[in-house]
Order: sequence, then C-alpha cells, then structure tokens
Amino acid sequence: MRKEFFILSFILVLTPTLLALTGEAITGHEAQQPTNVSVFVLPSFPIIDILSPENKVYYDTKILLNYSIKNELTNAWYNLDNSVNISLPTLSDYFAYINVPLGDHVLYLYANNSRGISINNVSFTSAQEPPSTSSSSSSSSSGGGGGGSISGGVSSSTFDVSAQLLEVSLFPGETKKETITLVNNINSDMQINVELTSLGDFALLDEKSFILTSGKTKNFDLNFFSLNNAPAGLYFGKITFNAGQMKKIVNVILEVKEKEALFDININVLPSDKISSPGNKISLIINMTNVGFNNQSVDVGLSLKLTDLDNKVLYESIKETLAVQKEVSITRKLQIPSAIPEGIYVVVGEITYNNLSAISHDTIKINPQQSGLNIILVSLILIATAIFFILRYKKNIKKVFEKMFS
Repeated sequence: MRKEFFILSFILVLTPTLLALTGEAITGHEAQQPTNVSVFVLPSFPIIDILSPENKVYYDTKILLNYSIKNELTNAWYNLDNSVNISLPTLSDYFAYINVPLGDHVLYLYANNSRGISINNVSFTSAQEPPSTSSSSSSSSSGGGGGGSISGGVSSSTFDVSAQLLEVSLFPGETKKETITLVNNINSDMQINVELTSLGDFALLDEKSFILTSGKTKNFDLNFFSLNNAPAGLYFGKITFNAGQMKKIVNVILEVKEKEALFDININVLPSDKISSPGNKISLIINMTNVGFNNQSVDVGLSLKLTDLDNKVLYESIKETLAVQKEVSITRKLQIPSAIPEGIYVVVGEITYNNLSAISHDTIKINPQQSGLNIILVSLILIATAIFFILRYKKNIKKVFEKMFS
C-alpha cells in the first residue's frame, strides 16, 4: 500500500509542473456557436516578439538584438542570463548589437505599460567559428577586375537578416520606408542579390545586388507605397536575399486601409495564445467601430480566417452578422488545424457592409513540440486516475473481508 501511495503522490505532484511547462491549463471548452456578448476592453499589456537572436548557434560574440512590441509601451529592458537589466528605447520596433561571451545563453526581454508587464525569452549559443574547410585564398583565381566576389566554400557561408517578417500598413497615396539589417558572419566578402516577389505594385528596391564585406553590416532600405486608387486589403509577398547557395527570406504582410472608411476593425490574439500548437483553439479580441453612420446601428458581416504567409487559407469561420452602433468588442475562438507545420501564421478579421470592407490581422507562431508535452501530460493524468481507482478498489475489498471475518 505504501508503494502505490508513493507512486500516486509522485504523479500528482509532477502534474502541476508539466502544466507550467506547457503554459496551458485544462479547462472546459467553450461552445462552438458564437456568443454575441459585448465587453469593454482596455488596451492590453505589451506583446513581445523576439526576431533576433534565434534559437541557434552563432559563430560570433556580437549578436543582433531585434524585436517588435505591440500595444502601448511604457518601458522596455533586457538582461542576459538573469544578470543586470539593460534599459532599451521605448520603440515598438528596434534593433541593436550586444556583446556576449562564448557559451550558452538565455536572453530575457521585458516590456510594461499601465496594464502590466510582459516577458519573452530565447536561448542561443555563442561559439568559436569552426576551422574553414575551403581551399586557400591564394588558389582562388586569377584575373583582375571585378572585386567582391565570394571566394570558395559558398555553401558554408552564413549571413543574418534582422527580420523574418515585415508588417506594413498604408493608406492610399502614402509611402513608408522600412530598413532590414544584414550581417556578414564569415571571413570573406559575399555578393548578395535581392529579389522581390508579389509586391511589385507596392514596393521598390533601392538596389538589386550589392557586396557585403566580411564582418560588416548593411542597412538595406525598402520603399513601400500605395497609389491613390489602390484597393484596400491584405497583400502578401517576399523579399529574398541570395548569396550563392545561401538565401534568407523576409515575408511581408502589407495592409492597405480605406482612406475614408465607414468602419474600422482591430483584431488581437490573446498573448497566451501567440505561441500555440496544432489542434488548439486560440482566443481573439475583436474591436469594431462604426465611424460613418453617426450612432446609427448597422448590420455588418464578420469573417475570420487563418492563412499561411503565402495567403493560403487553412481555416475559415462561418460568416456572422453583428449590429454595430458605435463600438463593439467581442471575443471569438479560432480553430488551429491539427495537421499544420511549425511556422508563423496570420489571423485575418474582415467586416463587410454592402460593397465596403475593413480588414485587420495579427500573427501567431505554431510550435508542434508543445503537442508532445500535452500528450505526456494527459497520459500522466490518466495513469494517476487509474491508480487512484485501483487503490480505492483494493481498500473497499479489504473492508469487505474484514467485515466477513470479524
């Protein structure tokens, strides 16, 4: 009896720990049907997205810190390996270089506003660059002329870009400049060619090819624009940086807004669901504003969908009709498909009225590894439940025999 009790106690103590690791709690599922309940939503606490460093090995001690913070921002700071806190500018998008010692590290990034404090972290390793296996530079070719070509071993060359995803919002007739920082991490110069996909009507490249010197950085500018007659909507594209056999892709989500919109929509994924797993349901807060009908209640259609960064629709909800007089805030659930690979995905919300529409989006990251932890957690709970009933059954049988022979 003591042995079974020890096993049961061990599993029950372990279960809350696994719950904390998965970052999820076991709750009842909400109803699938829409719940048209209006709520008052104050601005949420900051949502932190660490773009660099990534969870990988860097053969350098100078690391690019690049992040994006959504919602109101009062202060931002970071520390490395739980050491001294370093203050950061109160900018929603920021990058800088930090010096780190060789070894394994965890970078913690914090942000706060009047609603509270948010934290995100990433693990990475700084290591010495492995010895080059390419042939000596003295054997690399003859001839004069064109400087800056890559010397041998192109397949082993590495370079970094400061962003994996750009999100740009424009009104018709507006222009914006975005900057991507590139870093050459190897001991030779490299030629980088730039290609723009599916954004020819909205973006111009300052240059299509350049030489990036060894160990140097370059700020690459992209000029986004929207013509006066550009249709409102969400547009997807890519910027590809090619260096021989190596390439880096920066995905772009461009949102063109109505200049004189009658309605506005803002969609936000709850911070706890910004990183999710296949098969989960994520929670959304949707704010809709009637700006053109002077407190007159108007029925609008609301559609929600989940797409990949190529604008392929993976899930779409049934369109529902809602009355919006001035401002309405609602919550909804969106189903993540069970067979979905790891990556960044886009949650799109659109409201329509006659031939007019307004659109908004937010992004989530799918991490399939969380599903494995959930399976382990559920299995342990089932085992604990089985042991509990076995022990209870044995105890009841023992009582029966004691009564029979007493």
